[in-house]
Amino acid sequence: MTNYVKVCEICGHENNVSYLECEDCSADISYVSPTQEIEEEKDESSIVPDKSRDDEESANEFQSNNTVLVGRIKLVAAKDNFEVHVPVKLETVLGREGDLCNDYFDQSNFISRRHSTIRLISDGYSITDHSSNGTFVNGKLLKRGQSAKIKAGDIVTLADIEFLIENL
Repeated sequence: MTNYVKVCEICGHENNVSYLECEDCSADISYVSPTQEIEEEKDESSIVPDKSRDDEESANEFQSNNTVLVGRIKLVAAKDNFEVHVPVKLETVLGREGDLCNDYFDQSNFISRRHSTIRLISDGYSITDHSSNGTFVNGKLLKRGQSAKIKAGDIVTLADIEFLIENL
C-alpha cells in the first residue's frame, strides 16, 4: 500500500496529508503537495537518472527523494506592493474565483473568475491566459489559451493589475 505525506519545507518532517501546519515546527504546509512516503531502506540502485540531459544537470536536480527543486515565486503588485505567494504545486488559478487572494482580485472589474493559470514546469513556471481582458508577459499579450514561461524579473499584467515576479 502506498502512503502519502506532506514534507515540511522548513524542517523536512513528514506530516499527515490532512495537516495544514507541520507537527514539528508549525510551519504552513497547506500549499505543499502530497508526495509518496520515503522508505528508509530504499535500494538507491533502482534510481535511474534522466539520460537525455547532461549528468551534472541531472545530478543537481536529483535529491535522495527524487524530487526536482524549483524556487518559489511571488507576484508583487506595482500599485500597492500586495504580494501573491505562488505555492509549489502543479497548477494555481489566479482570478476572482481562483486559488489565491480572491478578495484582492475582486477589486478589479476587469479580472476574470479564472483569469490565468500558473503551472509548475520542469525548469520553473509558466502562465496561461484564460481571460476576456488579457494577460501580458513583459508587455506581450498572450492569446486566450496561450502560455509563456515566467521567471523572476518578469512583469506580468492581469487585465489592469501589473505584477513583478520575484523569488521567495
